[in-house]
Amino acid sequence: MLLVCMVLCQWRLSPALAAPAAPVTPCEIVATYPHDAAVYTQGLLFHKGVLYESGGLYGESRLRKTDLETGRVLAEKKLDARYFAEGLTLIGGRLAQLTWREGLGLLWDAETLELAGTFHVEGEGWGLAMGPEHLYLTQGKAEVLLLDPQTFRVTGRLPVTANGRPLHNLNELEWVEGKLYANIWQAPYVAVIDPGTGVVERFLDLTPCQQALPRGVSNADNVVNGIAWDEAGRRLFVTGKRWPLLFQIALPH
Repeated sequence: MLLVCMVLCQWRLSPALAAPAAPVTPCEIVATYPHDAAVYTQGLLFHKGVLYESGGLYGESRLRKTDLETGRVLAEKKLDARYFAEGLTLIGGRLAQLTWREGLGLLWDAETLELAGTFHVEGEGWGLAMGPEHLYLTQGKAEVLLLDPQTFRVTGRLPVTANGRPLHNLNELEWVEGKLYANIWQAPYVAVIDPGTGVVERFLDLTPCQQALPRGVSNADNVVNGIAWDEAGRRLFVTGKRWPLLFQIALPH
């Protein structure tokens, strides 16, 4: 964590960089909601008034549909123990869920959570988000892959930079009002990325969310992970792995 903070500070302060420094904005907590602390959150999605979540780990991976206000589980599908679930997004009326190293993506009916198909993933699967034209996928690197949402074939690569330098460990993704929001693995930051240039315009610092957790919850394993956007209500939600709370945070200005 300290190393990541030092790197971010270096990006902000180095006068030799030609690119303007991306501001770091502490998040403002608007509301809190219950979240199942047993779920190792990998992907988060808000659709038609309910929360969808992809939980990871071998033997514990699942897809879950929950009530935001109460945290009550409305439906759940557990994955075969061979699979480590990762990112999650919506394509039409189907949920697309990644697996980590299995080269497999799963398609689920968003209403029934019945398996509707599968697709091939080139390399590892980390984060996933659907934009107006492209499907975006991360693999923990300093780039975002562009996929055809019909064939799931890679059609392009978007290098991501912060203050002129590659930004590695890109993880969970969400499309928010024309920008890509990305968790940075093992760091309390969300990068706000211009999808046309790959340049990070801003970092959201989620340290206030970590500080609002019960003591001992946030540690080396239970890191920030999970971004969901309620387009109709213009609400932004974040959480972390095995966190007992989910937070609504204000959009950055």
